[in-house]
Amino acid sequence: MIDQNWHQLWVNMHIATMNGDTENPLGLILNGALATDHQGKIVFVGTRNDLPEDLSTIADFTYEMDGGWMLPGFIDCHTTMVHGGSRADMFIAKSHGQETSLESAITKTAQETSQTPPDQLLEKARQRLLTQLQTGVTCFNITARHGFDVTTIAKILTIATDLRDEYDIPLKRGYEILSFVPDHY
Repeated sequence: MIDQNWHQLWVNMHIATMNGDTENPLGLILNGALATDHQGKIVFVGTRNDLPEDLSTIADFTYEMDGGWMLPGFIDCHTTMVHGGSRADMFIAKSHGQETSLESAITKTAQETSQTPPDQLLEKARQRLLTQLQTGVTCFNITARHGFDVTTIAKILTIATDLRDEYDIPLKRGYEILSFVPDHY
């Protein structure tokens, strides 16, 4: 008998724990249940059958999932979420068989990023972040790939920090050393 005071409880869904073995590589739990404590920490993962019939005695809030799936949050381990400009013209050119180089694409984006005011970069990055959050990404690594000068790198990393603080997300910031810095930058 479970005698708990959980905060939230989700029941009647399938869970991919990603903690499997050779027989069940994804660690699937069918007709599962998951509970969190008042700090948001997962404190129970198991089957609905492991719980008492009356769920009102063990959790403040219970959510009926009607056979849906619960998956771990995805990790975006390499994103250039904070950048200015667009490469739509390069995409169109490439789709018409014209050659484009990665070096010219990065240089174009770096120049546009350095010229874009921080408030505009923040708003575009915020839109990108919200899209990622809606698709299940829960942890981010934002790189300052499109900064070829100290001022732009600082601007990108400051915006990344602002996003982390505004949305309370797990975030690592970094700077990617490129194999080139264009002479004309």
